[in-house]
Amino acid sequence: MKKKAVWVLVVTLAVGLLGGCSAFSDFGSSDYGAYVQSLLDVEYKGTTDKYMELTEDTQENADAFYPACMEYWANILADYFLIVPDISTEVEERLIALTEDVFSHVRYEVADAVKSGDYYTVEVTVYPMLFVSAAYDEVNAYAADFQARSDAGEHGDYMEDDAAYTAREIEYANGVMDILDTYVDNIEYDEPVSKIVKITVDDDGYYGISDEDYADLENYLLY
Repeated sequence: MKKKAVWVLVVTLAVGLLGGCSAFSDFGSSDYGAYVQSLLDVEYKGTTDKYMELTEDTQENADAFYPACMEYWANILADYFLIVPDISTEVEERLIALTEDVFSHVRYEVADAVKSGDYYTVEVTVYPMLFVSAAYDEVNAYAADFQARSDAGEHGDYMEDDAAYTAREIEYANGVMDILDTYVDNIEYDEPVSKIVKITVDDDGYYGISDEDYADLENYLLY
């Protein structure tokens, strides 16, 4: 298995959908901090109450954030560990469940906003989860052994036979996830990273944060 960079940059799932939020003048520093907290919570914890209180979004849209976020990160993990996520329904569902288990350990802290001239900034502290990096060596050893067994003919003519290919990829995916499962309950954290996000306001007085700031936060969640 070829090693890749552990840091990943996520395409923002929520920010672009937050077209209707309460007007800037209605909120104070604690509300802007709560708004940023609600963005993270709706995606990573599936909790929508505070998000719905602070925005004019629909419940249907709010409910869609968490599964979309987990699916996205499941594909990130699949790509990193060379799993074919849609090789079978079983693999796909197991990968999503694994991702949900991993992100049940996510840690972040959001401070109250600070007024800076004509806008507010919010400090967010992220505790990077050392999951991918912790499991890498064991998964890499498994992948090397798995490939050696394939080269020895254990998986038949998988390059030409579709059924053999599917069976091989399912076996590989489950083997990798067996390993990853053992790391979920023992996740450790790297040194916390603090980032500043800027609350922006459009011409109609509606607030939000930039795609770049939000993606920058997510870049530090998983190592």
